[in-house]
Amino acid sequence: MSPDTNASVTRRLGQFVYPHRWGALLTVLAYIGAATTEPMIPKLIGYAFGEGFTKDAFPLWMVPVVLIGLYLIRGLFGFAGQYLFNWTVTRSVMDFRAALVNALLRLDAQVYTRMQPGTAVSKVVNDPQQILQLVGDVGMSVLRDGLPAIAMLGYLFYLNWQLTLLSLVVTPLMALVMKKLNQRMRLMATRSYDSQLMLV
Repeated sequence: MSPDTNASVTRRLGQFVYPHRWGALLTVLAYIGAATTEPMIPKLIGYAFGEGFTKDAFPLWMVPVVLIGLYLIRGLFGFAGQYLFNWTVTRSVMDFRAALVNALLRLDAQVYTRMQPGTAVSKVVNDPQQILQLVGDVGMSVLRDGLPAIAMLGYLFYLNWQLTLLSLVVTPLMALVMKKLNQRMRLMATRSYDSQLMLV
């Protein structure tokens, strides 16, 4: 698929997500909020086991309270991000399905004589959900895993930038594994879709 085709498909999918853009924006903000708590946890633990043992540094009861509070805040941000993501995808899928139904109703009657009944049903019921869920899952992986990784990477650079640069050597190997895994998942999704059409 050429870059122009990818851009065209992205624009066409974007028109169903755009009316619900505030949900997508709030999803990003929620996961950014969750990511900001990641460096605070090791910083708090390091402070508690370092300066915390000095005389009258701070009350010891504050350590579990602050630690539980950080996990609670991160959990709330994570829940809000997941909820807003599902809200956005669900409403985008409904708009997508409505557009597909309108397009099918405008088709010539001869098209239905050549089309398998399961194909039309699958295009309205399964395809919008699978397409937007697949695209959304990629974005969710970036937000849920990528943002905390970036936050922790910044914190590691703050602590020791030489050791952090050395650890980044393994990143290309991880990218290669993820690429192979992504290709395998796409192949399995295509086979699953073809199997659904054959069963109807």
